[in-house]
Amino acid sequence: MAEREKEAWEKYGSEIAIMVVDSVGFSRTTKSHGIVHFLSKMAAAREAMRGVLEGSGAKSYSYHADNCIAYFSSPDKALDTALALQQAILTSGIALNEEELYGLSIGIGYGQVLYAESMEGYFGDEMNLASKLGEDIGGRDDILLTQAAYASLEEVDAYSFQELRESVSGVDLKYYSVEWRA
Repeated sequence: MAEREKEAWEKYGSEIAIMVVDSVGFSRTTKSHGIVHFLSKMAAAREAMRGVLEGSGAKSYSYHADNCIAYFSSPDKALDTALALQQAILTSGIALNEEELYGLSIGIGYGQVLYAESMEGYFGDEMNLASKLGEDIGGRDDILLTQAAYASLEEVDAYSFQELRESVSGVDLKYYSVEWRA
């Protein structure tokens, strides 16, 4: 089994940064205004994000329900893109309802993952952790980095971070929140 795993990592392994972007307010908005209303807002948000993503140098990106997943060569590129996405959504002024604007929660991981074309994506610990940060832990306007992504940043001094800890799905997680605001 060890030899088979080694072969899989050699053939399908990559060291990449993963950015998981989740829409904030999906459940609340679909309950109060319906799915068609939310989908129209999500389409407008995707349009606001498109230019940022296309100019970001991402290896690839795709949408899955109300999430966007993008892959980068470095956590610095993922972080720069996350900040630009947050700014694009904030300045778009897309309103979910009378009191709440469209928002994003973003998780970033970095490390060894396996690519499985037949399963349409990358798999591994950092992929899972980036998803947990973006979808489960993060809230409106959050950009959260895994410990590995934070440790691999080249421009760490360009930003201010807060170290945080949380237990999610039985895993004790140390992660970092980027201190930023438009």
